[in-house]
Amino acid sequence: MAIIATNEVLVRSQSVVARVVAGETLIVPVRARVGDLASIYSFNGTGSLIWKLLESPKTVA
Repeated sequence: MAIIATNEVLVRSQSVVARVVAGETLIVPVRARVGDLASIYSFNGTGSLIWKLLESPKTVA
């Protein structure tokens, strides 16, 4: 588990595409400008909330 300093800035990755489908947040990695459909990730409620909060960069503090 990584330890994150309270002044470190967290941002969304630019190498993924995210969509909310039927209330579920889905994340698809993009490699060479193509979505990797073999590696789709689904966030639970907590992950979805964190993803939404990271619409703009945030510090842990």
